[in-house]
Amino acid sequence: MLRINFLDPVLGEHDAGTFNTAAPAGAPTDLLPAGAGPKNLIRVQVPSMLVLGSGGGVGVTTTALGLASAAATGQDIPDMVAVDATAWGGDLGRRGCDAQVSVSTVQSWLTTPQPGLRSAVAACSGRTSTGVHVMTRTADPLPGGDTFVSVHRHLEDARITPVFDGGGHVGSALIAPLIADPRIGLAVVVAARADSLNSLNHTLGVLVDRHGEWLIQRTVIVVCHQIPGGFGAGAVEHVRTHLSKWVRDVVDVPYDRHLAAGGALIWERLDDATRDAYRLVLGGLL
Repeated sequence: MLRINFLDPVLGEHDAGTFNTAAPAGAPTDLLPAGAGPKNLIRVQVPSMLVLGSGGGVGVTTTALGLASAAATGQDIPDMVAVDATAWGGDLGRRGCDAQVSVSTVQSWLTTPQPGLRSAVAACSGRTSTGVHVMTRTADPLPGGDTFVSVHRHLEDARITPVFDGGGHVGSALIAPLIADPRIGLAVVVAARADSLNSLNHTLGVLVDRHGEWLIQRTVIVVCHQIPGGFGAGAVEHVRTHLSKWVRDVVDVPYDRHLAAGGALIWERLDDATRDAYRLVLGGLL
């Protein structure tokens, strides 16, 4: 057993929890022989993705939209949809619909006769300038006993790859089945602030306790810099030092004036370094 402690004059001492050194037999993170040595299994196509946060306001929505746009502008160009999977409905539509505003919701889409049709998804979605569909939701429950398991299944039937914006409530029962699904790539977002980085310990502890230690080995940690200069670089390297052998990757998303403005995320207006960072996150989830 290995106990990780964040010991830093800025962060202070905070227990990151206890992780075993190996995943249980049969876990999706088992090493497979490949080439000169064992490597983690690599996905052959862009997977469905779930983005969670260590709290609110850390950049979960912008990361979800950035990942979807990075995939939609890549070489294979899959059909992508960003889906609001927050507990009460977030601002995914406001931040994402820069090309076409959505006049529908996840709930109304689920009441259509055949939600698994591509045309039904398109009719109930807004759009980004990169062609990503955007599905918003309200605080109302999903209709007819539907869950985000059925949402995922319908989108698979439509051959549209979802990026779920799960918000900052990692303990939400709504998204628990998505977290537990090994087919879905998982990104956990923190802000480059002492309070947010320290809360990452608690977030990872909750995920391990509820879903098992193997989950951490398929997680990409995304550190969003929301303030120019100042705090961040040293603490991020500290997180990378202590967590890089446990998670798939730790990626910085640099400060970007366009993101900081708080309006719709327009891919073409992001700095090159920001777009590259989202591509790195996407690569870590493959």
